[in-house]
Amino acid sequence: IFDEIVLQAIKRKLVGGHTLYTDSTHLKANANKKHFQKVEVEQSRQAYMDALDKAVEEDRAAHGKKPLPAPKQEAETREIKQSVTDPDSGYMVRDTKPKGFFYLDHRTVDSRCNIITDVHVTPGNVHDAVPYLERLDRQKQRFNFNLRVVGVDAGYFTSAVCHGLEERNLYAVMGYRRPTHRKGLFYKREYVYDPQDDVYRCPQNHALIYKTTSRTGYRHYESDEAVCESELLSNLVYGIRRHSYLIDPLPVLHP
Repeated sequence: IFDEIVLQAIKRKLVGGHTLYTDSTHLKANANKKHFQKVEVEQSRQAYMDALDKAVEEDRAAHGKKPLPAPKQEAETREIKQSVTDPDSGYMVRDTKPKGFFYLDHRTVDSRCNIITDVHVTPGNVHDAVPYLERLDRQKQRFNFNLRVVGVDAGYFTSAVCHGLEERNLYAVMGYRRPTHRKGLFYKREYVYDPQDDVYRCPQNHALIYKTTSRTGYRHYESDEAVCESELLSNLVYGIRRHSYLIDPLPVLHP
């Protein structure tokens, strides 16, 4: 019935299928959060992990690094709280959200007239990004969408989703979460990548050299500690001299 309504909207040109926005909202389960049992559940290996392992090994080989040990084949488990009243729900713990047993209602909306084109329900402890790519593919196949642009909030900003959207040749607009920053250190945005030499350059134009590619798909670049300490000392001395010059302009303290 739902699909038929979407198809009718497409015929009447109320749905374009070019730009889709997706988000989820939590729905409280009819279950007391104090009535639960702790159970071990199997963590299923997500579909993109095989492709990620292959890409990591190719990147390591291109940098002359040895292959990583083969990943464990046995399924990993984790302990969760399971409601004794509604075991299909999931115990949700999120910042600024209430804690307890919930479901997540994942909805996708077409940009032309705000018609909902997909609804998918998961337990509340499933991350928004997990079903996202699969639901996009389902809509493209079911409704023959010529999808070009997607919009999501920062909860979907994961390496798996970014890679999947790039593979599908989709332009994505994503929410941004400002990363944590330690006072006295450079911001991440101040480093510039040099693709020719495969290094990052700090604001002082010193190179951070490639060290390894982790199993999670991130390249690690490291600075030379001796260079950083020398640069820090130089900057401190310059700062002291400049400050002294402004206070008491003695010739010997001129920078």
